[in-house]
Amino acid sequence: MILKYRFTPDQNAIDLHVHSTKSDGTCTPAEIVTLAKETGLKAIALTDHDTTEGIDEAVHAGLLAGIEVIPGIELSTENVLDVAHVSDCTSAHDGPAHDPAAQ
Repeated sequence: MILKYRFTPDQNAIDLHVHSTKSDGTCTPAEIVTLAKETGLKAIALTDHDTTEGIDEAVHAGLLAGIEVIPGIELSTENVLDVAHVSDCTSAHDGPAHDPAAQ
């Protein structure tokens, strides 16, 4: 998790698998962005389980903090034999915080 590390600007560090309180994480989407900035990350992908509910909040916080937020989701699937988790980071999210003109 991003709390364990500190990065320097020249490292261009990113975290592409972050969960918020909208699924099984311990921080709100906005708190995650704050932590990302404090640890020196350049970008994060919010990939909550089976929901995109926190993306608008994270993207808005990212715009204010100068952190790129990549909208994503971790989809749970089930079949008789196994359970799989599929992560997808996409720029196809279409919400008000994603539109710079809405600021």
